[in-house]
Amino acid sequence: MSSNSRMNSAQLKQLIREVPDFPRKGILFYDITTLLKNKVGFATLVDRLSEHYVDQKIDLVLALTVPTDLLIERAVLRRTDKRTGQIYHLKYSPPPPGAELEHRADDHEEVVRKRLDTYEAMTAELLPFYAELGILKRVDGVGSMTEVTARVIEALASK
Repeated sequence: MSSNSRMNSAQLKQLIREVPDFPRKGILFYDITTLLKNKVGFATLVDRLSEHYVDQKIDLVLALTVPTDLLIERAVLRRTDKRTGQIYHLKYSPPPPGAELEHRADDHEEVVRKRLDTYEAMTAELLPFYAELGILKRVDGVGSMTEVTARVIEALASK
């Protein structure tokens, strides 16, 4: 299945049945955009998870906040070395001299903007919903990986 195709309910149910028992301390969803494209599929996933987590509920939702222009810069300036597969960023982690770089098709600005618009449209109702439940924490996603990771860990620890 290509990354642009949508799962139908039967495909999603099969995928969920194949998922091994989840860790008992919780689950981290870092990207649920495929599930959000299919609300029935998302409901199926929640039902399946409830079989494993009878006494648990979603108690924290993290939203990393990053200005759109910075997200675009992060993606558009990525390059991959064709020989080594190493990923570089022309501004933040420049490649060594002589690297044979390629610019992935999905990292061109118009594609990135469309991807961000899709994400925004799909999450527009979710974030206010979780905020109303009092379980949404916004985390500043600007900075080094070390800085952002520290903020995420702090947010998780303060739940």
